[in-house]
Amino acid sequence: MENTLDWNTSVRKDSVFQSTPFEKNIPVLLGLLSVWNVSFLGYPARAILPYSQALEKFAPHIQQVSMESNGKGVSIDGLPLPFETGEVVSNHDELMSNFFAQPDALAYGKTPEQLQKENVSENLIPHKTFSGNRPSLSLLLPELGAYNVGQLLAIYEHRVAVQGFVWGINSFDQWGVELGKVLATQVRKQLHSSRTQGAPLEGFNYSTSTLLKRYLETSSEQKI
Repeated sequence: MENTLDWNTSVRKDSVFQSTPFEKNIPVLLGLLSVWNVSFLGYPARAILPYSQALEKFAPHIQQVSMESNGKGVSIDGLPLPFETGEVVSNHDELMSNFFAQPDALAYGKTPEQLQKENVSENLIPHKTFSGNRPSLSLLLPELGAYNVGQLLAIYEHRVAVQGFVWGINSFDQWGVELGKVLATQVRKQLHSSRTQGAPLEGFNYSTSTLLKRYLETSSEQKI
């Protein structure tokens, strides 16, 4: 019964994403804002700040789904893209007091004139000046239940899809990830054969071969 409820909930979220008008569609709006921030304003990074210990794994999940999905250099048609896609996603552990201070700090920053009025040393003014005018988004959940977390995940995953639609890329083809898995399998087989049979390193570039050789020597010394 629990799996059925989860499946139905997922279907409802997808149907809401498909049927809600754009001006009220949260993932559409977030996706468009991300496209604007990355491709037009040139901001390459996005910080996700979940001010709750229970959401400590949320940012890494979004980091994977966003960076692996939309970090593309070519369009669906295989053509090089003349603009940046994807975002570098960061995470910080902060207190709730900082949560409410962040929007103003990002929006208004700190000017040299303000710092001078605060009698900040001249040599420190360039380091403490912050230009501001940085976009930010704050989401407050009424409670941290399974349904709310599901909503949060659905919003961000649909946001990734919206960005891909606008950028003209296939967000979820995962070819780069698949290539990494294939290469990792080759490395795993090489490590096994080298350790158990003394097989020489073959099929890797000079740099990788050097690293693998050093790794095998070190792991052998440490009896891993």
